Amino acid sequence: MAGVPERGSARVAAAAPRVSMKIMAIVDSVIESPLFEMAFQRKAIINRLRGFQFQINAHALKIIAWPDAQEVPHWKHELTTRGNDLAASWLRGRPSRPMGFDLAWKHLYLEPFEGAEDQALQIRLQHVEAECRRSIAAQPAQIMAEYMAFIRRFCEAIGLGQLTGDIVNALGESTSTLLPETAKV
Repeated sequence: MAGVPERGSARVAAAAPRVSMKIMAIVDSVIESPLFEMAFQRKAIINRLRGFQFQINAHALKIIAWPDAQEVPHWKHELTTRGNDLAASWLRGRPSRPMGFDLAWKHLYLEPFEGAEDQALQIRLQHVEAECRRSIAAQPAQIMAEYMAFIRRFCEAIGLGQLTGDIVNALGESTSTLLPETAKV
């Protein structure tokens, strides 16, 4: 072929440093780009969400199951602290921005529950019962309904970079959703 140097030729040897420098320049520009930074920061946020996922879900379920327990203030403090930490996790970029509802929702609700809500809830409820050494009187469907309402508002606040204290403090305040229909007046 005309114009293509053969292996081992002087032209290939002379071109190698220039090609290597061009490749390094491309790699450097990709690594230093805002898109790469945002992707790296996104992964760090996902790791934080996953790291807090179990504890957030467990504390929320405990508050819903036992709204009058003496540990409720501690559980609410833990939830608020984790929620505020996550809300402060903004995606790097130009400009930086909160993580958004979808990212929080995916890793705090969908990942642990989607597709097997009943089974996942049952396992988590068994875990909190064993941990707290108490039985849960409320029906799982009632617990899930209150949990879903809470976690949606919690993820919305986190996604917007807002504090979560008011949302957490409202959790467990209305026990009417946990009472059987016949007990309502």
